[in-house]
Amino acid sequence: EGARRCVLHLPQSRICRVRTVALGDGASFEPAAPRPTFLALGDSITQGMDSRHPSLTFPAVMARALGMHQFNCGVGGWVFEADSLPEPPAPDAAFVTVGFGTNDFGAGMTAQPAGPYLGRVRELYPDVPVFVFEPLWRSAHGGEAGRNAAGLTLTEYRGQLRAIAEGRPGVTLVPMESQL
Repeated sequence: EGARRCVLHLPQSRICRVRTVALGDGASFEPAAPRPTFLALGDSITQGMDSRHPSLTFPAVMARALGMHQFNCGVGGWVFEADSLPEPPAPDAAFVTVGFGTNDFGAGMTAQPAGPYLGRVRELYPDVPVFVFEPLWRSAHGGEAGRNAAGLTLTEYRGQLRAIAEGRPGVTLVPMESQL
């Protein structure tokens, strides 16, 4: 009896379709009130590939904390690539988070591709705040002092990304703490 709130978390790495919803006799269904949406762009960290449950991905946790709806466009293994955004994934986004760099750095790249990518994000969302997360440290990358094929340490890569982000109106870099 009484109103119940039901939240459904669908798998993040499997195709899933809800085809029907059945209710008991006398029960009714009412969609939740609309909430602002934030768009999460990024790699597998954004997608939530290592999360134990889809509700524990950082976009899902962040959305709950902010009382927002998430639109998670994280793609495992992906890098900064401007052509991957042919149209706005979420036209009504209140803000955008961008979480790339760990795959770029690990593949021996500089942060240069972040410039065109962030330019494309600003084209699609000219009046929406954009928050760029520095890439996380991973032991597979040789630690903070390890150099990638471009000759950069992760700290130097982060510095390049910081310089690219700071030169763009409406873009804020969110620093990550070093883990040594």
